[in-house]
Amino acid sequence: MSNQVFIEEGSSIPETLETDELAYDYFGFPKPPKILIVEGNSDKECIERFYYDQKKNLTFEVRTASSLDESRVDGKKNALAYYHDNKSDQEIRVLLDRDYDFILDLNEHEDNIYYYDYYELENYLFDEEVLEEYIVNSIRKFSPEEVRTTLEAIKTTNIDSSFSLFYKVVVIREIHYHGLHNFDFNETTITSFAQMIKNLSFSAILQGRHPLCVGDTIEERINSFFEQALVKIDDDLYDQVNAFWEESEYSLPESFIQFCRYYFKGKVLLKSLDCIFNAISVSCLKFSGNVFDLLLKNIIFKSTRYRNKILSIEESFG
Repeated sequence: MSNQVFIEEGSSIPETLETDELAYDYFGFPKPPKILIVEGNSDKECIERFYYDQKKNLTFEVRTASSLDESRVDGKKNALAYYHDNKSDQEIRVLLDRDYDFILDLNEHEDNIYYYDYYELENYLFDEEVLEEYIVNSIRKFSPEEVRTTLEAIKTTNIDSSFSLFYKVVVIREIHYHGLHNFDFNETTITSFAQMIKNLSFSAILQGRHPLCVGDTIEERINSFFEQALVKIDDDLYDQVNAFWEESEYSLPESFIQFCRYYFKGKVLLKSLDCIFNAISVSCLKFSGNVFDLLLKNIIFKSTRYRNKILSIEESFG
């Protein structure tokens, strides 16, 4: 089966690394001299909106590392492969999700490879300046003093040990994938484990709506879910995970806000945001619209860290 890519009539041509390569290979069009590679469309659109709002012109091209053929590998691996293959011919910068790269010591060390300050773009919601703006935009109208006290309550909330289970279980897959520990998983276990992680629903677990959840408290629901879900995959898996963490020196989140910034995927957290805030007794904090749009089209630009990240990349081009 061929890897042909079809673009519908009337649609715009995606600005990806792959289209640059095709234009060069088939038509001899030169590749852009200065490019910033990001992993996905949201990353690209956010940067372009930042420059638009600043009324500034981009001095470099932004390209996504996504593949036109969705069956192929994309994202971080594509970005790094292109960078290493082309950095002698183009002026290239790369901006990547942190994921678990720093926790597992897998991060790149070249100066032209940048990382977001948090797990991924969506985790900027938990940046202090952005989170304050989210509180201001919630359904309930907070006074300035209430905004401050609510923000402080979120920042100082300790993380429940059961809440850390979300991270402890998910990162196991990454540790195994990168060969950092021999879990001796068979192919069936790995496939089932990956599927369980893919289908994790914070809201269903925290509210006790998942069939594997037992108990009245959030701690009971989380613990019962993971114990039953892991045992369902393999009788020994729950014990293996616990045994690993008893000996492991990998870092653990020390607070709720740290968990939300560095230890779990922001896209997943944002889908269950009301439930998550309710779990830490901030049930008054709700937003009626699309939180992704609010973040990526508006309040993320309140983050000094995000602005400085993009501007430092611009300055690096000279």
